[in-house]
Amino acid sequence: METTIFQHPVLVDFILPFLLLFFITFAILEKLKILGDDKTQVNAFVAGVIALIFVGAVFPKEIV
Repeated sequence: METTIFQHPVLVDFILPFLLLFFITFAILEKLKILGDDKTQVNAFVAGVIALIFVGAVFPKEIV
């Protein structure tokens, strides 16, 4: 059976969870203004780091 690009393991196991976590974390940081007003770039950076840590910590456990 052929797999489509939407069924590829890299997309399903890494990219989609990263994007989901990034957008949710970024939205929460923007809404609550935890880091201050007009800190969009800082919020994006923090959300990206949090998403990378979460996806990076979970992904190796699924391989083993």
